[in-house]
Amino acid sequence: MIFTNKCCRACGKSKALADFYSNGTGYFPSCKECYMGARRAAYRRDPEKAKEQVRRYRARLKAQRLATTPGAPKTPKVSQ
Repeated sequence: MIFTNKCCRACGKSKALADFYSNGTGYFPSCKECYMGARRAAYRRDPEKAKEQVRRYRARLKAQRLATTPGAPKTPKVSQ
């Protein structure tokens, strides 16, 4: 059975699957509109926490790229 609609847990509306983010094995429980609204609200509540999460995420990605790049130094430079 192929589903084309899904009910958003946040707003309760039935929407097309294209209105939900995919997480690799399925779809997020909230639609894109509700998810982004929640992300914006979290940023407004604590902008420094959100910025720190982005910094950690980018540092982790950089470390992963360096670990898989041939000839790259094994320890990335950390600037404070």
